[in-house]
Amino acid sequence: MPEFLLEIGVEEMPARWLPGLTEQMRQRFTELAQASLLVPERVQSFSTPRRLVVTGQVAARQADREEKVWGPAAKIAKDAAGNWTKAAEGFAKKSGVAVDQLQQAPRDPALPAELNLLHVKRTAGRNARDVLPAAIAALLRGLAFPKRMSWDAWLEDGKGTLPFGRPIRWLVALLDAQVVPLTIYEAQAAAKGRTIVESGDTTYGHRFLPPGAAGRAVRVRSFEDLRRHLEEQRVVLDPARREEI
Repeated sequence: MPEFLLEIGVEEMPARWLPGLTEQMRQRFTELAQASLLVPERVQSFSTPRRLVVTGQVAARQADREEKVWGPAAKIAKDAAGNWTKAAEGFAKKSGVAVDQLQQAPRDPALPAELNLLHVKRTAGRNARDVLPAAIAALLRGLAFPKRMSWDAWLEDGKGTLPFGRPIRWLVALLDAQVVPLTIYEAQAAAKGRTIVESGDTTYGHRFLPPGAAGRAVRVRSFEDLRRHLEEQRVVLDPARREEI
């Protein structure tokens, strides 16, 4: 299964916020990936005052699926002359198929003689890279901060402005080293303005360390890459490791 990695880089947050937000990142991403039929596994989350990170494995593609859509009772689907009724024709039109393509089956297994019209809707699975942008947007909106702020940001997800705990300054969003596209726009007069943050593969190190190379931009390809490069830049993601050090 491909590895998914998301790092939300922000202006500095209070350290007391981090335990709750870290667990929220893990739980919320797991829920969203499950709802998106991406079957998440081994989801982990980490944080520092300037970043929230979640990583895990997801399916490369949603499974194809079938859904039963029930229509009117079969006994009212045809008139006395055997012609399709308006009810049957309307259900076929709504289902996007010819009326002759409709099936008949008992909706209630306990009443096998009582048939209804039935359309089996088949939906092809989408690639994870096409599904994940909506999941990331929902994750950004779904995090509960002790205090949110408006920073004049806009998401093109139908919900408009994006309040957040602190302004977002960068996003690393990768699926097996390939960038998952997501754009945050400036909110101008309650509408979409210019691009202010675009997802990519570049993270940033400690603001002050190491001397002479603070805040360096570093390109990453995986979570292990992120962890290793950040430690080189004096940023330790794992709180247990920070405590040990």
